[in-house]
Parts: sequence; C-alpha cells; structure tokens
Amino acid sequence: MEGRRQRPLLLSNFGLSGGSSEFVLNKMKKIQPYTKETFQKFHRAGIKIALGTDTQIDPEMGTSAYELEIYVDYGMTPLEAHITLTTPV
Repeated sequence: MEGRRQRPLLLSNFGLSGGSSEFVLNKMKKIQPYTKETFQKFHRAGIKIALGTDTQIDPEMGTSAYELEIYVDYGMTPLEAHITLTTPV
C-alpha cells in the first residue's frame, strides 16, 4: 500500500440507480456502518486517500464529488479533501 492512495467508498446510496447486483448492494449495506471509523483511522494514520471510483458506466457519474463534503465531515480540512480529488494516484 505504500505510495498508493486508498479509495474509501462512503456514499450509502452506491449502486441504487446504477444497476448493481444484489450481492454488491448487500455488501455495501453491511459495511456502511463502519466506513466513518475506518476513514478516520486511515486519515489519522496518514494513509493517502483518493476520491475516485472503479465503476465504468454510472448514470450518476460526477456525483461522487459530494463525497468531498463527507471527507470534511469526517475530519479532513477542505484543502485535504480537495487534494484527494486533484492528486494523481
């Protein structure tokens, strides 16, 4: 993991309109309660975080920018959140 940025998935509505499989939706519902704690541990430990996605086609492409607000709510400064969006992985 050294030198690589991690991409936490924080938006709870992931896949609801994107046609994700039932398996993926159930997995996301299971892990959602732990995402804030995990994100904060990563941030405190200095692990580099990147905002991004691994989906190829998403009808709501571009809405992941709302995740920047979540990053700030979870403890990043606005500048740190911006860097997750603009720094190459």
